[in-house]
Amino acid sequence: MFQLPFASFQGRVDIITCNPPYIPLSSRPTVDVSVTKYEPSESLFVPSEHGDNYYYNLRDIADLWETPVLVMEVGGTPQAERIQSLYQSNGWKSSIWHDSAGHGRVVVAVRLKEWDFLLPQPDYSIPLDLSPFPRKERPRRAPIGSLISTFRRPKVIVRENSREIVKEEKETSEKDICADSDTNEKLGVK
Repeated sequence: MFQLPFASFQGRVDIITCNPPYIPLSSRPTVDVSVTKYEPSESLFVPSEHGDNYYYNLRDIADLWETPVLVMEVGGTPQAERIQSLYQSNGWKSSIWHDSAGHGRVVVAVRLKEWDFLLPQPDYSIPLDLSPFPRKERPRRAPIGSLISTFRRPKVIVRENSREIVKEEKETSEKDICADSDTNEKLGVK
């Protein structure tokens, strides 16, 4: 299935976040078209009874890389409970985060006490910033709930009276053509 080269990484990784394939291949006929239409099947389906294979591999990778935290998306509450149990039976603390519909969607597994703050269900109304650099908040320029783009469009410079300029350029080019044709007639060129 999934093989990690032994020397692919040397050192320690603090957090692994992952959305592995977790849908059993046998469930493929029942999966909604909106899911399968936009994703390659390799990123969705696992040829196993419950679809849990990659979570075992993630545990092995975390052991190899001395990773104290795993945050993993799962397919629902039954799978979340199986994965939580898998990690707890191997000495990890773990919890399940639920989505807005109450379905278990994320399993968080923690090996070190300093990361225990990740275990409780997050309050999605408060952003969680794990970056080592403080975020610079930009002043809001739009009402709450609207999208604000951080992309700055280049200014478009429009010449004033552009229609007059285009008209002048057209008249000038017509005069040049006429002058060229007069010169050609004098020279006897057709």
